[in-house]
Amino acid sequence: MLRPRSHLVRMFPFGRGLVLAGLIMLPAAASGQVRVSSHTGRGWMQLNAAGQTFVVRADSQSLAAWSDSAAALSARNAEARFAYFDSVLGATQAMTFVRLSAGPASAYEIIGEDGQYKGSTQVSHDSAQAILAKLHGINAGKTVPDSSLVHAPGAPFFVIEVERQAVPRPGQAAARYPRAAVRQREEGVVLVQVVVDTTGRTDMSRFKILRSSDSVFSNAVREAMVTQRFFPAERNGRLVAELIQQPFAFNLR
Repeated sequence: MLRPRSHLVRMFPFGRGLVLAGLIMLPAAASGQVRVSSHTGRGWMQLNAAGQTFVVRADSQSLAAWSDSAAALSARNAEARFAYFDSVLGATQAMTFVRLSAGPASAYEIIGEDGQYKGSTQVSHDSAQAILAKLHGINAGKTVPDSSLVHAPGAPFFVIEVERQAVPRPGQAAARYPRAAVRQREEGVVLVQVVVDTTGRTDMSRFKILRSSDSVFSNAVREAMVTQRFFPAERNGRLVAELIQQPFAFNLR
């Protein structure tokens, strides 16, 4: 029989990573939003669609080459895909431009992938060209001033967009260590993504598992996140909703 305190669940926040400048939200269909940002020769593109957030990051030359490939598409359903395996998230991250017709003013579909998750949105020809121009411009060292930032009402902010991140309130249990895992002496790690609203509560309709060692740990984390409370994020002196990534480590002592 295991003694009390023989197992431990740790919850800890991700760091901010790169601090990016020049964030801009480009027009898209009502079903999704696209953002492109750059800083010191690197950039990223973010797609919010189907209640999920998809992001690809790369050096400026790689993003410019992808942009050029997408701009050169001419046939109906032709596509330009940018993908790589993210060792931190343990999943393939990808973004694809799909030309929807052969006409000169064709609309595009943008498809985001995060492991097993997928979402998409359709954008007009002009919006697609604006996105591609921004991606290509990263290679030329162009940036967009902060005053150009536009944010959709009600949309959560990304970690790099807030002055203070949402952090768990102290004194809460991270998650229950599954009894089956304790009996089998099994350890694991779970990485989740969820929106923390302005009251510090988690919006479980926007919860997803990014990486998990076993479904038994995923279920334990999902149950814990329902009741987790946070100090909400702040931006420009006001409370805002934030999209966060939260790792959990299940360790036996």
